[in-house]
Amino acid sequence: GGKSHELAQETDEGNEAQQEIELECDFVIVGGGCSSCSLVACLAAAGKNIAVVESGSAEPWEQKMVESPQSWFSLASRGLPVSRLYRTVPQDELMSKQMPAFRGIGFGGTGNVNACIWSRGRREDYEEWPWKLEDIERGFEFAERTLRVQRIPAKGSGAAICKMMRESGFKTCNQELWAEDGVAEGLYATVQGEEGTRTSAWKELVSPWVASGRVKVYDNSNVSRVIFAGNKAVGVQIWRRQKSSLKEKESTVNLVLKNPTAEVVLCAGAFDSPKILLLSGIGDAEELKKKFVYPFIHNPNVGRHLQDHLILVAAFASRKQIHLCDTNEIGTHGMCHVTVRRESTCRRGQILFK
Repeated sequence: GGKSHELAQETDEGNEAQQEIELECDFVIVGGGCSSCSLVACLAAAGKNIAVVESGSAEPWEQKMVESPQSWFSLASRGLPVSRLYRTVPQDELMSKQMPAFRGIGFGGTGNVNACIWSRGRREDYEEWPWKLEDIERGFEFAERTLRVQRIPAKGSGAAICKMMRESGFKTCNQELWAEDGVAEGLYATVQGEEGTRTSAWKELVSPWVASGRVKVYDNSNVSRVIFAGNKAVGVQIWRRQKSSLKEKESTVNLVLKNPTAEVVLCAGAFDSPKILLLSGIGDAEELKKKFVYPFIHNPNVGRHLQDHLILVAAFASRKQIHLCDTNEIGTHGMCHVTVRRESTCRRGQILFK
């Protein structure tokens, strides 16, 4: 609860020895990104008390760094306090290039630095999920109402590309929320107001629960590992860096759950959740030993099998003048949404033209 948060703040300002703090809550959720926000909101609505541990803070929003969707790529490439500039390993099919793989940090996570485009993906992508499609669709509808997802028609260069592709034989999509093969003359986005500012899952879903006291936040807190008692996760170890008048100081704090039925949930994203598991000794035992991490649970799948999507930037020569930066009534560049099927063992692709 609130007492624990105050103690954590005091630890940074006081002695530098490792501290242990008992949390009187039902869940510790690591991460403040989009998946975390959905989970926090549902648990809080069910009457649960939650502690959220986030490596970033509210600074990107307080300093109005992330409000404009048009600047998403420059934001993502900026680094702290907005994003982490990860890079991939050399890609065999891309002439061994290392690709940028940025992740947003702070309240809202990577949702703070994406292009605000909303797509549910393909229906068949959910066939292996353990839930019925109609239940998944109801979840999407709830999120779309909460985030006020709206349709943006294709204009300017987007409309021109749509027309060109239809004339080239591409069919028109009948449904734009679900990805289908063909050309959709427009797209859906999570932008709000006349000026088309970015919305945030944190702002829409979690902030009201923070104000009510149901959710307590530990910001600027990096999780170094999960703490176990036997085979049960009972807390997390965090480290924090704080600047004082004389020097920059680091401190380590163990956040331990007091309630024996309370749980730890990792929602730190597709990159950092596996990273925390590996640092906690959960992964391929031989690889962990090479990194001087004591293997706790052998599971060679942790940290593998990531499927990401690449951004394809397409340039076209026009026989007549078109206005590349036409905007619509909410200030967003005209875009079209083209989905194509890529036949391979495990992937289908979506292409977004801007």
